[in-house]
Amino acid sequence: MQTDWIVEPIKLVGSLLGIATAAFIVYDRLVSGRPVFAISAKPGSRSRRDNYLFLRIKNILDEEIVVESWKISPALVGLPLDHSLDSIVNAQAGEIPLAILKPEDSLWLLLLILPAARNRDNEEITISAEWKSTRKPWPFRRRIKTRVTVAKLKEWKEAHLPGLPFIS
Repeated sequence: MQTDWIVEPIKLVGSLLGIATAAFIVYDRLVSGRPVFAISAKPGSRSRRDNYLFLRIKNILDEEIVVESWKISPALVGLPLDHSLDSIVNAQAGEIPLAILKPEDSLWLLLLILPAARNRDNEEITISAEWKSTRKPWPFRRRIKTRVTVAKLKEWKEAHLPGLPFIS
């Protein structure tokens, strides 16, 4: 009877640690290994004093991933693969192709601010895509996303990027 005051708190702490460990494992399985999904800027040519904006997706897994089912809401930006006219027209139409990324590979999509964004600087844009691994497909789709305002994109487009070479 005298040892109950010692045993019961130990059981309580052990139970709480077990629940915390289980929660961490579930969280880790759902979140770890998620691709890097971020907006980046690179300097333009010397004649252009603004930057090129990109959406960068990097596969950090040791297996290939498929990135698909893109959504941009509201449609104030486009994501062409390159500077070609066909890519830009497709991006303005909201067409973004499926991408398969090898381990440690990155995809850089040019990020264009569309004319529809004029006078909508404070509006928040959500860019998202579904992704899945090729080795261990999950029964449900996982989504990666980023949020940014038009004003922030314009700020990054005009920012000075010290120490970076110009893209020619």
